[in-house]
Amino acid sequence: SQPDTHTRTCRQQYHQQKKASGWVYMIAAAAAEGIATVFMSPFEMVKVRVQTTNHPVNFAQLMRDPTLRPFGSLLPLWGRQIPGTIVNFYTFENAVKLIYKSLGLHKESCTVHQQLGVTFLAGYMAGFCSAVVSHPADSLVSLKALPEYRTKSLVEIARHVGLYKLATRGLGPRILITGQIISVQWLLYDTFKSL
Repeated sequence: SQPDTHTRTCRQQYHQQKKASGWVYMIAAAAAEGIATVFMSPFEMVKVRVQTTNHPVNFAQLMRDPTLRPFGSLLPLWGRQIPGTIVNFYTFENAVKLIYKSLGLHKESCTVHQQLGVTFLAGYMAGFCSAVVSHPADSLVSLKALPEYRTKSLVEIARHVGLYKLATRGLGPRILITGQIISVQWLLYDTFKSL
């Protein structure tokens, strides 16, 4: 009958739009993070060098260091930042839906405090997933700053250390830190949205 056909068509269009919007969010997140990482790369190299040096660092000397290439870690930074950001946004949006569904609630029927609680939990889930996905590339960035790896390619470092160690060494603290940071970022974002 006519109403059934119309209802079926509306449902199909709704599901197609939902799929498309997920792709739009992921592409937008990747593009924004890719551009931002170009600007962040020189500062990240300085930060990592300071973290991996055993003696006090003179910033002026550090900037003249020929082994410190400002964009030398751009590829692993993209490997860390872009997938991490895509996973962050994708996981957050889906985690929010999953939490409300599992609680049997609609967002509109919840108080602002309840909504912010869902935001915080979904943000921590997004931070967890983002940390797991981005950790191997982050490990490469840190290793590249160590004296024994400065002249080696990223592939050589990965072969020497091994994928398992790149993916797991230091992952626990990274999950704790990233989960907290991302959950607080989402919480602040939704708090300001609700004002």
